[in-house]
Amino acid sequence: MITNLDINALVASVEKIEVSRFLTQISIKLSGLLEESLDHNLWSNHTKHTLLVKQIKTLNNDKSLYLSLDNARLELLMAVQEIDQALIERLYLDLLALFKEYTQLKYLDSKFDQNDALLSVQLGAGGLDAEDWASMLISMYQSFCMNQKWDCIIIEIASGIEGGVKKCTLKIKGDNAYGMLKHEFGVHRLVRLSPFNSAHTRETSFALVEVIPLGIEELINVQVIESDLRWEYTTSQGAGGQSVNTTYSAVKLTHIPTGVFVQCQNERSQLQNKQMALKYLKNKLSILESQKRDEFKQEFRENYQKPEWGSQIRNYVLHPYKLVKDLRSNWETNNVDDILEKGNILDMIWSVKKAMYENKN
Repeated sequence: MITNLDINALVASVEKIEVSRFLTQISIKLSGLLEESLDHNLWSNHTKHTLLVKQIKTLNNDKSLYLSLDNARLELLMAVQEIDQALIERLYLDLLALFKEYTQLKYLDSKFDQNDALLSVQLGAGGLDAEDWASMLISMYQSFCMNQKWDCIIIEIASGIEGGVKKCTLKIKGDNAYGMLKHEFGVHRLVRLSPFNSAHTRETSFALVEVIPLGIEELINVQVIESDLRWEYTTSQGAGGQSVNTTYSAVKLTHIPTGVFVQCQNERSQLQNKQMALKYLKNKLSILESQKRDEFKQEFRENYQKPEWGSQIRNYVLHPYKLVKDLRSNWETNNVDDILEKGNILDMIWSVKKAMYENKN
């Protein structure tokens, strides 16, 4: 049963938010973005226009949330005065749900959180087991994107020896895709009985997950000189249309001075893959440039993490017991299948974001 103490504590927490102040800030930001949207040159820049539309949509959603919070608070206080217990309990739960939504919202306030994302998984130590592990992680993230109703496509894949994956990159489009996934960046460790040796010994495998936001090249204009680029063409791998594995449509583009490279094979033609590869390369180079600027330094990790012993952010144990545990938030579950097969990682993601937010503040 919900007590007056519960109600008073929740109402006090909501009142601390200072809804009117946030609504004023949102109105000012919306006014500036709407004025920016009137610029006729904006329509010629699809990426920038899409990002602007997303920002306006997000601010309108935030405005709606703050108004709903304040209205729900007032309705609960009125119900308390009328002493209608059934109504009080329903309104209390409504306000609690809105407050939880607000609490999560503050974890998504960084500069690029609203952007779409590129998520790459590459194998680490572990041989064939690591190739299979990388493939399992890709499947987990694809399931998660499906749960979120996000668009998710493979833009590059390097297949392993026996059906696993050496490296795979997903392009993920959805509300706050980068903000939700950015803390997946790091080394993921699997412990299980190996299906790749006759003795089925317990083996440990590692994979590195990297997450970067799309659209950075629109904010940081990096000049790319053609003579600094090396183009390579191969046949595409994996599932696709009739031309897959029959034409040299897959593209690998390397920026020689930095060694940064991207691969793209999802598009139908070599020309389309070249265009996308150049876009993704500029995005990566923009992130490198952003690390030199004070306003962006905190947004990205600067040090590459080796996928090996002692550097993992999360453990997935299938033997001798079942456990998934994130080492930053200490969130854990024994329902491994729910995580790996169904992609139900949302609660774990929120736990990590909460831990990272609290450590920062």
